[in-house]
Amino acid sequence: MNATVKYCLLLFTPFFLSANLAVADDSVMAINQIQYFQSNKTGIDPTAALDIAIHRFQQGKTETLQGNIFNQGLNQSFYWLKLDISENTHLNNAVRLVTNVAYRPLITAYLVENGSYTKILQSTASDTFSDRSHAFRLLNSTPFIIKPPGAFILIQYQVIGSSILQLQLLDNSQFTQLQLDDSSQSTMFYSFSFASIVIFMLFSAAMQEKISLYYSLLFSIALLFIATIDGFAFKYFWPSLPGWNHYSPLLLLYLLSAAGFYLAGIANQTTRHHQLFRKVMIGLTTISLLLAASCTLFDFVLLAKSANVLLALMFIAQTMSIASWVKTGPQYNKVTLCVAMPLTLSVVFLVFLSFNSTLLPGFIYFSSNRIVYLIASLVTMSVIILHVAHLKKSHQQSLARELELSRRDAERNNALFQAQQNFNRAQSLATLRQQQLASASHDMKQPLVSLRSTIDAAMQDAAPAIQQQLHNALDYLNNLCNQHLQQTNPDNAQSTAQTNDAESSTDEPYSLQLLFDTVIRMFTAEAIEKNIELRCQPSTVITSQPATVIMRILSNLIGNAIKHSKDAKILLGVRRRGNMLILQVHDTGPGMNEEQLQQLSQAYRKGPDSNGHGLGLAICQQLAEQHGMQLEVRSILGRGTSCCLQISRIMQ
Repeated sequence: MNATVKYCLLLFTPFFLSANLAVADDSVMAINQIQYFQSNKTGIDPTAALDIAIHRFQQGKTETLQGNIFNQGLNQSFYWLKLDISENTHLNNAVRLVTNVAYRPLITAYLVENGSYTKILQSTASDTFSDRSHAFRLLNSTPFIIKPPGAFILIQYQVIGSSILQLQLLDNSQFTQLQLDDSSQSTMFYSFSFASIVIFMLFSAAMQEKISLYYSLLFSIALLFIATIDGFAFKYFWPSLPGWNHYSPLLLLYLLSAAGFYLAGIANQTTRHHQLFRKVMIGLTTISLLLAASCTLFDFVLLAKSANVLLALMFIAQTMSIASWVKTGPQYNKVTLCVAMPLTLSVVFLVFLSFNSTLLPGFIYFSSNRIVYLIASLVTMSVIILHVAHLKKSHQQSLARELELSRRDAERNNALFQAQQNFNRAQSLATLRQQQLASASHDMKQPLVSLRSTIDAAMQDAAPAIQQQLHNALDYLNNLCNQHLQQTNPDNAQSTAQTNDAESSTDEPYSLQLLFDTVIRMFTAEAIEKNIELRCQPSTVITSQPATVIMRILSNLIGNAIKHSKDAKILLGVRRRGNMLILQVHDTGPGMNEEQLQQLSQAYRKGPDSNGHGLGLAICQQLAEQHGMQLEVRSILGRGTSCCLQISRIMQ
């Protein structure tokens, strides 16, 4: 348990560290409040605009925010901000104005002292990353010295989308420390995230799981989105494209939602309402892609809010898909679900709070993207790994069961082969004896003729009674030889065999229940092993149909049903229909479509998952036709199979 806690703390270390980038308490100058007012235009003359702004602040036609965080939610407007600064220590040290953002369409800061203006920071929508005075990802000013009394900072601020802005004054040592902390903590976060994605991709490739690979792509898009928000993408990927940097977070957010919806649709394993859920996911995917394609055509703020809605819906859809995996899984998957649900709900909660960032504490809001990413990615990866491991374990168990069934089939086939060999040897021996009997009978014919001639010549003077006695004995021997020759003749033997088969086609009257009980006993153990409920409907029907034929047909039908089913039910029974009897075998197994049913009715044709020889159903059809019976098989894919054997009711 202690090891697990330590592991979890290690995983979330980048998150906890990323929430403490700012240095506030020991700043050289503390910003206690921000006065601001909203302006509809920037002003043509910067000097005139500054004078107007200062005049308005002097008149008190402004609003005030306590602290050093300016936040008016999502909107699109211009603002003038005045920073009231309280004196601390080291007043003659050079300081920098540092923000918590890497990009805004317009931020221009002026140091106002004794009626003079000094521009200390300017960042516009057309500035490339190399235009900045410093290579740090966060916006910061050139060093300057504040000489009170009466000095203050005036900021012209354009908002398109998120308006949150944290402002600090740091001396050179604090600014250097901030850069070091940001570099180390960001390195930890991105290294950990990238390594997690790579390991997850390798795991997915090793397990040959396409859906897991798709999730790796989803996490990669999310990580690129966070890098865009943090400013690293602007710094390293497209430093000369400030216009693209403005729209890239919105576009990536829509692409992330589209990929998440599509993946939720194909990954959901719920059988009930699956098609409806998939259609809804495809619809949301299409909407996300259309909005991504038109992100430069509509109001940016409205698009940002809709992107947040789609992102929240995407997290809900992913939660539903993950729940469909684990709800039928083993116990550890259910425990994972109990952990994943509250974590996922917390992610959705953070997304909804982004609509009004004033509801979040500043340090949480500034790190919310990393928080959401770490929670969502780690939970999803963990659940997928457990789910895939469970699938592989189930697959191995299924292979072991199939191997055992194959071994039993091999043993039965070997026994059948041995019996066939014994039968062939017996048949060869019988043919040899038949040939020997025919030869002996044929060879005895000529000596009998000679013996009859000799006896007739020698016994001419004998008494008539003695002559008649000798003739009778010779006639008996001659008839015996003729009978053996007739029986050993191939044509006469085939006719005799057909006559014998016809005579034996009707057995003595017997109860069908005895035959049913025998078949049930044959397959009870195998049915129990596969968790199949095998039962028989009691019957009082008496018939004289050939029991061996009926038993062979029923054995094949029930054997096939057990072989291709699991956790199913099989029912054996009989019904009366006029002068006919209908023997029925019903199962709730996987069933077959019409094409599969037609193929399996042919000899040596079998299903892709069958380990048999493809003769079971064909033998049943052949036996039924040979003995004047009718076998009808109906099946519905996914619902089961029904087999009905129709025989004449000879007795009841």
